[in-house]
Amino acid sequence: MIWFNLKKLEDKLKKFELTERDGYNYLFAFAILAVISDYALSEATTDSSVKWINRIQYYGTLIITIWGLSKSFKQNESGDNKEFLKRFLSLAWVIGVRIFLILIPIAILVFVGFYVANYMSDPTFELQEDNAVSDYIVVLMTLITEIIYFSLIIKSFNRVNAKN
Repeated sequence: MIWFNLKKLEDKLKKFELTERDGYNYLFAFAILAVISDYALSEATTDSSVKWINRIQYYGTLIITIWGLSKSFKQNESGDNKEFLKRFLSLAWVIGVRIFLILIPIAILVFVGFYVANYMSDPTFELQEDNAVSDYIVVLMTLITEIIYFSLIIKSFNRVNAKN
């Protein structure tokens, strides 16, 4: 993996010398850096009522991302081992859009339900930004969504690799 020498990387790309494994390594490094950056930024600016819940979300996201990328690459490798990045990025996009469109109404229902349940038990209830229960719900929904996301990508790789 070339870290700094852009000319060398460009030359390898021109000559088609980068392998599927090289492409995977760049994607893997990019994804891990994105997870770490997101955590660092959220940790610096968080208003979470329970700081350790952010760490659970971070480590969970990191583990799920490593698992999902590795399993996707292995699935592609066990097939024809071609065009991993093209396949991964296109599958991830379509699956991500579908999950997003499904998740929005679910998230709205969960949080409206949470608010209504709290209001019914206490009419003076006001939803605060630093509510521990809502933090738990967000983390749980995030981790479950990521597991579903990568599982669907892996299943798509199975179908792409299936012999006709």
